[in-house]
Amino acid sequence: MEMLKTREVSVQLGVSQTTIRRWITLLPSAPKRDSLGGYLFTAADMDHLRTIQTQIEAGKLLSEITLSPNAGPLPIAPPSAPSSEAPSSPDPSSMDEIAVLELAVTGAGTMTNSLAAETDQLLSRMERLEYALAQKADDIVSIQLLQHRKELEDIRQTVSQLAASIEQLQLPLQMAAAAREKSPVPAPKQQKRRRNIFRLLF
Repeated sequence: MEMLKTREVSVQLGVSQTTIRRWITLLPSAPKRDSLGGYLFTAADMDHLRTIQTQIEAGKLLSEITLSPNAGPLPIAPPSAPSSEAPSSPDPSSMDEIAVLELAVTGAGTMTNSLAAETDQLLSRMERLEYALAQKADDIVSIQLLQHRKELEDIRQTVSQLAASIEQLQLPLQMAAAAREKSPVPAPKQQKRRRNIFRLLF
């Protein structure tokens, strides 16, 4: 059975490796590890990760993502039998302290839930931004490749035009050289030189 590493999974899903490690916490069971401590993902793990990605793209928070929709609700504990002993009367002096503690615990729980919800929202926004950045990066790379191809095509056309111009410039020179090779070189006239010598003497 083929198992994928974190880098290969991030390439297939189009998200960063940090995002994959964050999604691992939502899997039903942690993936296996290799000898170096890296994660190894099976086909079932990939299905779970794709389900997580689909739900995040649909706008769900990390806390709202479910991988087992058929799981039933948690069982409700049966009511405890009434005690035959008479309830002890609370100490009036400790009533205020108990109320304060209950309020403090309730407030702390509310703040914890609020912070957890805000954290999930921030993580979900980060996931969406990373996904959008990955898509934009792919678009930018495609545009750059098209521009490079166009520039290369322009350079090829320019080189072809220069080669044609050089051939046109060399053609007259080649014709002139060929004409010189065909035409005989006239012999030097010795009679005129002799006449010039006689004129200098007389």
